[in-house]
Parts: sequence; structure tokens; C-alpha cells
Amino acid sequence: MRTIRTFIDGQFGQIHSRVASPAVSQHRPLACLHMSPKSGRIFQRFMEYASEDRTIVAHDYPGFGESAPHRLHPTSLSRIMPKAYGTS
Repeated sequence: MRTIRTFIDGQFGQIHSRVASPAVSQHRPLACLHMSPKSGRIFQRFMEYASEDRTIVAHDYPGFGESAPHRLHPTSLSRIMPKAYGTS
């Protein structure tokens, strides 16, 4: 499965994301949350296998990986990720 890399504009700058998905998704999407100080890249191999039947998304938190450095120090992912999922 091919992984697409994209950037999403958010409150704390651009969030880098990796998205792998099958032609037809049969299950709920899965979000992979990396440890600190890592990035979503640690899920690359996992995404190749797990995306055979569902969409897999791995973000780089602000200030990590290829995401923009954050100007503020967010206290919760709930303040960072809503725009990434279209729920803001």
C-alpha cells in the first residue's frame, strides 16, 4: 500500500501527516500516535501492512518530525488535532 504524505493547516502551524488507505476501506480508520520525541515515521512499516483493509493516519505532533515548530506549548492533543479530523 502506498503512503501519501500531506500537510494540514492548524492552530499551531502545519501538521505533517502520513495516510495509507486501501481502494475500499472495510473498517474504521486508525490513528497512530507517536511517542515523544519521535515522529509518525515510526509507523511506516506498520502502515503498509495494516492499511490493506482500513485507512491508517500517522501525524507528526507540532515541533516533531516534519510538522511546524509550535509557538505555544499545547497542553492537550485535543487542542491540536480537531482540524486534522474536520471536527473543529
